[in-house]
Amino acid sequence: MVKVSVIFVSYNTSELTINAIKSVYEKTKDIKYEIILVDNNSHDNTILRVKEEFPNVVIYENERNDGFGAANNIGVDLAKGEYVFLLNTDTILCNNVIKILSDYLDENHDIVACGGNLYDGNLNPAASYSRLFPSIKLELNELLFNLTSWFKFFNSNFNYTDKPIVFKGSISGADSLIRKDAFKNVGGFDEKIFLYYEETDLFYRLSKLNHSVASVPSAKIIHLEGGSEQVKSITLERSLNSKYYYLNKFFSKGIVKVHHMLFNLTCFTRIIIFKIINNKCKSDYWLLLKKIENEIYYKRIK
Repeated sequence: MVKVSVIFVSYNTSELTINAIKSVYEKTKDIKYEIILVDNNSHDNTILRVKEEFPNVVIYENERNDGFGAANNIGVDLAKGEYVFLLNTDTILCNNVIKILSDYLDENHDIVACGGNLYDGNLNPAASYSRLFPSIKLELNELLFNLTSWFKFFNSNFNYTDKPIVFKGSISGADSLIRKDAFKNVGGFDEKIFLYYEETDLFYRLSKLNHSVASVPSAKIIHLEGGSEQVKSITLERSLNSKYYYLNKFFSKGIVKVHHMLFNLTCFTRIIIFKIINNKCKSDYWLLLKKIENEIYYKRIK
C-alpha cells in the first residue's frame, strides 16, 4: 500500500524537475511511495526526459497551464497515498525527508500537515513556514523590517530548534506533507489562484477548522526559490494579485484598505532609505512594487 504520494508540478523546468525527482529516489528509504508529475503544458523536453529517466513516475499532461493549485488538485485526485507530499520542482531533498515527515504525522494524529526546514542554495536558512497569516499584524511586521525574524527564538518562519514546532499557520508550498482526506475535505486548492498564496489560502481554511500544522526541523530540503519562475515583474504581479484575491475573499473592504495603506507606507520608507544611501537598484524595485500594488489594489476594489 502506498503511504505517500509525492506530487510535482512542472512548467518548462526540465533540469530542475529531473534533479528534484532524482533526489527523491536517492534519499527516500523504508517507506512505500509513488511520484506523480503533473505537467502544465511545458514546451521544453520535461516529459520526454522524465519518461526516459524515470519510467515509474506517473505523468499527467495538461493541455494548458491553469496554474499551480489546479495542477496539484489533479495530482491529489490521482494519488493513492494516505498522505500527499506537495514538492516543488526547485527542491532537493537532503535526507530521508519523506519518511521523517510521514512518521511524524503517523505519531501525531492531531496534526494535519507538516514540512521540513528549507535552505537556499548556499545552505542558509530560508522561509519554511509562516506562523502569521496575512493580517494587519503581519503588515506591521513588514513595515518594521520583518522585526520577528531578528529574534531566532520566535521562529517566525524557520525552525532554529531541534524539535518540532506546532502552530496554526501555513507550511511552505515548496514541501507540504498533508493528510489527503483533510486536503480533499476543504476542497483542495482554490483554482482561482493561479500562483502564489494558494497554500496560504488552503492552510487558512484548515486553521478555521481548528487544524494545526508542524515544522519538523530534522527534515532538510534545499529550495532554489524562484527557480521555476524567471521573469521577476511577472512574479510581482502574480504574487500581489493573489494576495488581494485572498484578502478580498476573507476580509472586509475596510481591513483590505488598511493592508493597502500599510503596504504603501512600507514601500515609501524603503524608497526613501535606498535613495538616501544611493542604492538606485533597490529604490527602483520598491517604486515598481508600489506601482504594481496600487494598480492591482484599485482594480480589485472596483
